[in-house]
Amino acid sequence: MEKKDVGRERDLLDLTADALQGKQSVRVTFRLPEEAIALLSMAASQLGLKQKSLFDQLVENQEVLNRVAVEGQRYDVCHDEKIQKTYVISRNSLIALKKIAKQNDMSRDFLVELSINRLRPVISAEQEKHKNWKVVQSKIEELVQHGRQTLAEAGLVLACEDQVYGRLHGLVTALERGHEDINQLIEKGSRMDAFTETS
Repeated sequence: MEKKDVGRERDLLDLTADALQGKQSVRVTFRLPEEAIALLSMAASQLGLKQKSLFDQLVENQEVLNRVAVEGQRYDVCHDEKIQKTYVISRNSLIALKKIAKQNDMSRDFLVELSINRLRPVISAEQEKHKNWKVVQSKIEELVQHGRQTLAEAGLVLACEDQVYGRLHGLVTALERGHEDINQLIEKGSRMDAFTETS
């Protein structure tokens, strides 16, 4: 292996104080429209992410953040009532927000609002998926009912100790458990309906 390759690998493995400190968590308060706050919360919940992780993904990349700021110059600042909301974010995210907001002569709060709005297509896609889940849900309910009926009919001609009856009972039980799991996923997704009504 050449020396420059060894040096490159060493650079990748070496830790720096700045890199470690950049991952430190800090509490920062922003003034945001209630809708933006709800959007971030909804997206984090639906995607199974912590709000801090999602927030950091939205703003930590300065190149992407700058493109968001440039694109945001076309829009007027939302004049809806703003409320204070404190988030735990990484120090790198805070540095990126301050830097890009200053470069684009834009308030840090408006830059955060623009960044959160990037989640709208994500929620729209999740809502469409949720609609499709509901279609499948009704079919699964029919399947569960049919399985229960088949098990009851089998119980009339087979003993409980019968191998076939035991396997069928296991299949129906597994189907019922899967059905319950799916219902819980769909119920979780139903929270997005309220967001649609208020957005």
